[in-house]
Amino acid sequence: MEINLTTIGIAKNKYREKYRDWEDTVTKIYIDEKYQDGLYKLEEFSHIQVIFYLHKVKNYSIKLVPQGKIGILPEVGVFATRTQYRPSPIGVSIAEVINIKGNVITVKGLDVLNNTPIIDIKPYIPDHKNIKYKIPSWVKKLEEINK
Repeated sequence: MEINLTTIGIAKNKYREKYRDWEDTVTKIYIDEKYQDGLYKLEEFSHIQVIFYLHKVKNYSIKLVPQGKIGILPEVGVFATRTQYRPSPIGVSIAEVINIKGNVITVKGLDVLNNTPIIDIKPYIPDHKNIKYKIPSWVKKLEEINK
């Protein structure tokens, strides 16, 4: 099945190619003016969830070694990773809201490239459920490698 989505805006920052240290990256999200009223009261939240289209992705693999770390990490299925190379190239990220002026949301920590189309924005509301989760050992290893 194929679906059509409408973009609500575009992200602008200085990164045109793959980058890793997103924590301090400042990005401006320009919301289409016809959706500007949808930003009303969003400034009351410290963080937002941003759903975006991975516009530079042209292919994907069903199985891969995370970040190409062959011999260090195991091969896993695409849905066991956060890779951008996916059958449906949609990304989701949480970013800190710095400010909102008119139809422009300035955020910090959003892992997108310049001109990334924005599909949706939602306020980030921490889940108060006491979720017990597990993470495979290779993810912990990857976090250590990337420090």
